[in-house]
Amino acid sequence: MIHLNLLDDGAKQQIRKNTTTIALTNSAILLAITVAVVAVILVASSQYLSSQVIGLEKNNSSPEETRTQEINRKISGLTQVQNSYIKWSEVLKDILTLIPEGIKISRLEIDHDNQLLKINGLAATRDQYLLLENQLTGAKIIEKVTAPISNLLKPRDIAFSLEAKLKFVN
Repeated sequence: MIHLNLLDDGAKQQIRKNTTTIALTNSAILLAITVAVVAVILVASSQYLSSQVIGLEKNNSSPEETRTQEINRKISGLTQVQNSYIKWSEVLKDILTLIPEGIKISRLEIDHDNQLLKINGLAATRDQYLLLENQLTGAKIIEKVTAPISNLLKPRDIAFSLEAKLKFVN
């Protein structure tokens, strides 16, 4: 193979410069196109993710989250009921131990909301009635006893009624 060199050195350098310039220009254009494509993909991804986030915010909760919130609400209600629960058998047992012999109870009412105990009954003697009133006054579960003065008027067969303010310990 024969190699002919018909161009002078200045023309050769000019051709090399032009070739290098064209190669660099093509590389720059290719790089710019690649950057532009990546930028378009990133912007499109950002828009897509933003729309997904907005969709999730609008549809605030999944079915599992809704179910979990419902279960938590029910548990809160049950906890509240349990915290306000009073063991009535214990309260009644405590009250009945305070009633002395010779007292007949015809009505015993407990008003939980107002924390009142109302007792109506019949005492054989005034002393038995006074013993009942004193025992109720000194009881741990009772704050204050109120009774009408008419309970003390008769010496025997006293039909009495009284109210007592209860202390509930939950």
